Amino acid sequence: MRATAGHRDLPRPLDRVLARRQLQHGEPALEGAAPTPATAPLRQRLFKARVKRLAAIDNAGTPDTTEVALRESLAAGLHDIVAGMNRKNFLVRRHLREVERFAEPATWLNPSPTDLDDAADHLSDLPSAVHANDTDEEAKRFDLLALRAQLGVVDSDPANLAAFAAARKRIQEIASALGDQRNIPVVMQNLELIDAVASDVWWDGITLNLLELMRLRLRGLVRLVDKSKQAIVYTDFEDTLGEFEALEPRIVTPGLDRERFREKLFAFLREHEDQVVLHKLRTGRQLTALDLAELERILTETGGFTAAEIAAGAAEAQGLGLLIRSVAGMERAAEVEALGAFVGDTTLTGNQLAFVNLIIEQLTQRGAVPTRLLYEAPFTDFAPKGPDELFTDAQVTQLVDALHRVTATAAAS
Repeated sequence: MRATAGHRDLPRPLDRVLARRQLQHGEPALEGAAPTPATAPLRQRLFKARVKRLAAIDNAGTPDTTEVALRESLAAGLHDIVAGMNRKNFLVRRHLREVERFAEPATWLNPSPTDLDDAADHLSDLPSAVHANDTDEEAKRFDLLALRAQLGVVDSDPANLAAFAAARKRIQEIASALGDQRNIPVVMQNLELIDAVASDVWWDGITLNLLELMRLRLRGLVRLVDKSKQAIVYTDFEDTLGEFEALEPRIVTPGLDRERFREKLFAFLREHEDQVVLHKLRTGRQLTALDLAELERILTETGGFTAAEIAAGAAEAQGLGLLIRSVAGMERAAEVEALGAFVGDTTLTGNQLAFVNLIIEQLTQRGAVPTRLLYEAPFTDFAPKGPDELFTDAQVTQLVDALHRVTATAAAS
């Protein structure tokens, strides 16, 4: 089976549901190429990683049939990116000689190390029409992990082997987190692969072809990871991909009566709704670290809550801001504004309108809507398979991004 490059002949992603929280560091450049800065765009790091993998395959000696197919697909994908560069763009014009050189398919057939260095140095950060066709940032970050794992299979350099080990661990963590979302139909359809990738057995004797098939089937699902349970951090560096951020354990104070605690909290918030920080929470404005400190001070000094009660409640709600908003809710005007970009000027069908109104109702009551809930009742009463049944991929992406932005405002900026 012939695998394809990241943007060619991909299965249509049905779900685009993952928060955008990641650290970005420098991508190691090809030998002789200018180093990529820490703030390098993802498209630049991906281009360089693909070039690096192409170079590794070319340097590995006589490739087998699978490697030949992957090499052809990789070269075709890189060529398509260059061919999609608009010569009238002022950024592209500055590197027009290299663009025209690598826009020729023959250039990618047997490039020299110098050729590949030139491609990485001059073309990696240029805009291309291809980039506009693949807007799922989390899927592309997953591509980057898969590319590094593949590089470790092809090139046994110690740095690449270390990167492979870290990439493997990261991919297994993602697969494990995806497995927790088996109530989502598209995850259930791929559950056998997801569970296999999360295990150690699947990685024994791993091949380029298996990694490529895994990348293609899972890249569109990465956004479904529940970020309240699993922190996925994508980190780029030279020798190792680093470790996952560990979540603080959820510690609940022994004997804490959640229901009584929330009733007490609700009563307190009703009496102090004129507080600036509470108004910011209800209206969806971004909180700062000072806001959260002030909120904790108010609760302990005025509300009579203990630090242990606040810590336990905040840990369970994934943050103090989300705890308070889950009790106080949000103002409807703020919710409508938050969903404005998603709804836009689109004329919604009856079920679409009901789905959106249900989101607004949930935000009013809960202050946040985790994306996993979109695939559960009562949302499935209108769309049994989730929002993908009612909306286009682009609309689902906008919806999920809007919900994540609402959630993010309750944390320190």
